[in-house]
Amino acid sequence: MSGITCINNICAVATPTTTLPPQIPVDAALAVVGLNATWARLMWRKFSEFELQFIDGVQLRYKEKDGKVYAATPLIHRAVTSYTLEDLRPHTDYEVGIFFIPFPGQSTELTAERTTEFTTADVHDLYKFNVTLDVQHIKSTSVELSWSGVPYPEDKYVNIFRAIYQSDAGKEDFSTFKVAKRDSQARTIIQDLKPGTRYRLWLEVYLTNGKIKKSNVQDFMTKPGAVSSVGATQQGKLKGVDPEPLVETADYYGPLVAVAIIAALAIVATLILLLILMRKHGHNKAAISTTRKSQSAYDNPSYKTSDIDPASAANGGSGTKRVEQP
Repeated sequence: MSGITCINNICAVATPTTTLPPQIPVDAALAVVGLNATWARLMWRKFSEFELQFIDGVQLRYKEKDGKVYAATPLIHRAVTSYTLEDLRPHTDYEVGIFFIPFPGQSTELTAERTTEFTTADVHDLYKFNVTLDVQHIKSTSVELSWSGVPYPEDKYVNIFRAIYQSDAGKEDFSTFKVAKRDSQARTIIQDLKPGTRYRLWLEVYLTNGKIKKSNVQDFMTKPGAVSSVGATQQGKLKGVDPEPLVETADYYGPLVAVAIIAALAIVATLILLLILMRKHGHNKAAISTTRKSQSAYDNPSYKTSDIDPASAANGGSGTKRVEQP
């Protein structure tokens, strides 16, 4: 009979052997199930018993789509079906594949049929906004400017607004500041400009995260008119529509001088009051001489009429009576 071998009345049945190829392609159904700017969570299917006999462990290898070097995860247990890739770059295309690590000495291994691609998300930046500057109501010595693009509330994102402007006639820049406040109107007025002069104006926004944003640049020309004497001494004073004052270094000098004068007057008044109290306290402590009192009482001879012996006074008034001659 074919396939049966008999030796010494002992028969053996020969079974046909199956030769496995060195590589067996499989579809692991690798997919991205979670994603943000810096990490991606991947999942694959559970492997069958036939496949598990060729898998010692699983490894994910990934790279940027335009890159050439793959990064690899640690060896993952063959029963695990998910893994999270971390420390990725925001808004970047990645390619990832799954690799099956065979047992030592194994001649057949599994290979994944395809790779998976994904793109990480953008970083959610609270300060990712643009400030747009607009110029309105241009007059001979003033101009109104407004801006938009700052999220509400304004003081959460911005510390100070700085308006910078320069004229064609002068080379230096003029700048002034406005403190950001909640519910404040996003507009203000620059006054004391020169009539008939062309200006370039832009806004610098000092953010609460320490960075600086710049707006677009606006060109405008003031209307013709007489030059104000105030404008000659104080160029470009910024006056807001809302009541809060602008921060200008020159405005601190006057109040500081007034405070110094008030403090000096208070010190002088305090010294004078202490001097008066010390003098009054000294008069109250003047000593009274007992010797002078006794002399004034007995200098008059008529006052000293008689001296009664204390012993006779105790006996009812009888006793020796001494009379002093004047």
